[in-house]
Amino acid sequence: MGKYIPERDWISETPTEQEIRRILSEYNDNIHRYETKGFKTAGIKARNNLLGLYPLLKKRRQEILAGYKNRKPLEEHPSWKRI
Repeated sequence: MGKYIPERDWISETPTEQEIRRILSEYNDNIHRYETKGFKTAGIKARNNLLGLYPLLKKRRQEILAGYKNRKPLEEHPSWKRI
């Protein structure tokens, strides 16, 4: 998708993540049309894309936090037990 949002297999493919990427792709197209060609409707669509991101970002943040809380603690390597 771009410099800061890579298209890679290792990124989580949750429905929330996919929707965020779809909206960001639409936003990228709309803001490009607005900035280069001056279409007012593209600016309106870009602003609406940004509004649609807010609830998705909150939901994705909660999913990530839940992942941290459900993660198993790291096991200590056996060689460290003798030290």
